[in-house]
Amino acid sequence: MKMIEVTMGMTMIEMMKKIREMRVVFSRTDHEMKIIIITNSMTQLKMMTWMTIDMFD
Repeated sequence: MKMIEVTMGMTMIEMMKKIREMRVVFSRTDHEMKIIIITNSMTQLKMMTWMTIDMFD
């Protein structure tokens, strides 16, 4: 199982370049939160939207 780590310091474009058809770990150190998803085109868009909103909580 391939996994990559996505941090808050990465831009959305950098994330999209890394995300393929694989499992991705989103590591949020400030909330100590890890979200594991299996990506496809739909979940990528939903996840990016969620992360953008969540950053400004």
